Amino acid sequence: LATFSPNLSPNLSPNLSPSPNLSGATIVGAADAARRGLALGRAWLRNPPPLQRQQSLAIALIDDRAGRPSAARADSTAQAQTDDGATTATHLLYQNRAWRLDQPLSISLAGDQLAVAYGQLASADITLIKDAQGLRVIASSGAHEVQLPSRHKAGEWLQLGASKVALIEVVDA
Repeated sequence: LATFSPNLSPNLSPNLSPSPNLSGATIVGAADAARRGLALGRAWLRNPPPLQRQQSLAIALIDDRAGRPSAARADSTAQAQTDDGATTATHLLYQNRAWRLDQPLSISLAGDQLAVAYGQLASADITLIKDAQGLRVIASSGAHEVQLPSRHKAGEWLQLGASKVALIEVVDA
């Protein structure tokens, strides 16, 4: 175990006593700590640890004034998976291409083919976005019937006229 202290003085305070848990700790200087950190980074580059899929993240409340986590913690977590096991859709799949849903996505119907492009295009039949409110239409020409999936989960379908496209979850994108 190594610790780092930029201002190490043996007599910091008469009220402080070393912890028995740290009796075997070695105190290193700043240059040595930096060298060890860089060596660890090079070791990870040579043999990177395997990627891990995170299913949830703890959410801390942030004190806006100081920019630090507040003492109160949120009791919730950001879940990638719902209680029924369905994952949240992150992309729309059309002709073996995945299109992100977290930015405006314009779709035009020409015959039995769809034209898909990012951005809110005036010529598009519909423009979608997935945000905190879910998957929603932000612009529509009204020329075609649009059926949004009910839960916005991976495996559901979006229908524009007679065309259907799948909603999927992309991991490690």
